[in-house]
Amino acid sequence: MTAACGDAAPTTAGGGSPGTTSGPIAPPPSARGGLVGGFIPVGLASRIVIPDLGIDIPIVSSDLEPPPDNYGLCDVAQYLTTFSQPGDPGTTYLYAHSQPGMFLPLYEASTRADGAELVGDRVDVYTSDGVRHSYEVFEVQRGSTDFSLAEGLAPGERRLVLQTSESPTGGTTNLVVAARPVGDELVDPAEANPEAHPRVCRPDVIPEATEPPVVPTAPVATRIVVDRFDVDLPIVSGDLVVAGNAEGYPLCDVAQYLTRYRQPAEAGTAYLYAHAREGMFLPLLEASARPNEGGLVGTQVEVYTEDAMRYTYEIFKVQPSSTDFSLADIVPAGEQRLIIQTSIGPKGTVPKLVLAARLITASPADPSIVAPGARPRVCE
Repeated sequence: MTAACGDAAPTTAGGGSPGTTSGPIAPPPSARGGLVGGFIPVGLASRIVIPDLGIDIPIVSSDLEPPPDNYGLCDVAQYLTTFSQPGDPGTTYLYAHSQPGMFLPLYEASTRADGAELVGDRVDVYTSDGVRHSYEVFEVQRGSTDFSLAEGLAPGERRLVLQTSESPTGGTTNLVVAARPVGDELVDPAEANPEAHPRVCRPDVIPEATEPPVVPTAPVATRIVVDRFDVDLPIVSGDLVVAGNAEGYPLCDVAQYLTRYRQPAEAGTAYLYAHAREGMFLPLLEASARPNEGGLVGTQVEVYTEDAMRYTYEIFKVQPSSTDFSLADIVPAGEQRLIIQTSIGPKGTVPKLVLAARLITASPADPSIVAPGARPRVCE
């Protein structure tokens, strides 16, 4: 993931079907480790190792491709961005195809003794900041059609869930494995960040489940409107890859959400960023330079989500020269906060302009206005 920079003057888990292949997709820095806009190192799942099964593959984001094309990629595992990362409370949800070089050994082990031999196995998930998070398998669910093993956690509990298709040729049910954390250890960042070469392997025909599972996470943000400053932008994932875009550089003509943070319906912080350019967040930067910060405090911001909801926030804090994520990370329990971030200088400079807003209302919206057509492009 990357925080916004610019000039101052957009899932469901894939199944396990082999199919046609094409060239590799280059994962962004979020999949390989690094800094978020020069602020702080972040720990994103980057490698999974299951020693007893001989599994050792890189991990990338589930958002490298836009919906509906984000069918699971080959030669990697992927983390669902709407779940947590290994160092955070909640469920980390990883999936990969049940094919050679991926999660096939996991599926094969599940067919022996109804998966009992998997219980107690160690699973190591590395994060891009050089930490090995170790887990122990405690439950195996074959024939799964839902996300029940990812739900119902106690406050502060951490869990790892692995998912793959029930067969290499695809199907309508999944194998789901749950594991609990048993320890964390610092490692060499080079060990934690293998080079990833995700490959498109979407089949011509994808089997459809009779009852598709419902992901128990919040719908994603699709549009941001700040009427007072004539800001109106579609929103896409911060992990989206567009051919030709420089590594870690935000896209133009859209806002993006940091997948490490929450969505508007959830308690915690939703984090949106865009370039300080015409047609993007430039009006916010210009306002911040005026007396009394241009009246930004008290301004209302509307964020729409894909399920036709409108979340209205009110800005309460302006940090014109922020160098960290404190406004996003230090949030009272239960508060729903929005962070808006943009550059104060060209080409990825730090510090940043950061605005913090609190949720004041949530209401249904006209479905026809919540998701304007997003056309993210490479910024010149």
